[in-house]
Amino acid sequence: MMEGIKKDLEEIKKENKNLKREHEKLKIEVQSLKNEMAILKNQAVANAVTADFQTRRNNVIMIGLSKTAEVVKVLNKLDINIKDEEIKTRQISSKGHMKPILVTFPSESVRNEVLLKRKAKGLLNSENMELDGDRRNIYINEDLPKITRDLFRKASELKNIGYM
Repeated sequence: MMEGIKKDLEEIKKENKNLKREHEKLKIEVQSLKNEMAILKNQAVANAVTADFQTRRNNVIMIGLSKTAEVVKVLNKLDINIKDEEIKTRQISSKGHMKPILVTFPSESVRNEVLLKRKAKGLLNSENMELDGDRRNIYINEDLPKITRDLFRKASELKNIGYM
C-alpha cells in the first residue's frame, strides 16, 4: 500500500513539475503577445494619423462666406482659375452664423496655390472680394486635425499673453 502511495506521489510531483514548466512557457508567450499587440496598436494609431493627414491634404477651410456659391468667386478673385464642378464644398456644422466651408480641390498643388495667393493678398474681406452683404473678414486655413488645431490655438493664446 505504501508503495502505491509513493508511486502516486512521484507521478503527481512529475505532473506538477511539467505543469510549472508549461505555465512558465505560457507566461512568456502571453508577454510576447502583449508586446506584439502594443506594437500593432501603435502602428494602427500612426496609420490612422497618416490617413487623416492624407484625406485632408487637398482641403482648406473657408470662414466668413455666407454660402458655398461664394467660394468660386473668392477663388477667382485670388486668380485661381477653377470651375465650380472641379471642387467639392460642404458646410461644416458650427455654433456661429457663418458656418465654415470645407473645400476639396482636385490636387494638393491647387490647394497650396490657394494658400500662397491668400497669403500674398493679405487680409481678405467681403469688400475686396466683391461679395454682397455686410463687410466681414474671410479666412482661408488649412484643414488640420482637431488636435493640431487645438495646439495652434493654444500657442496663439500663449503668444497673445506675451509668452515666447
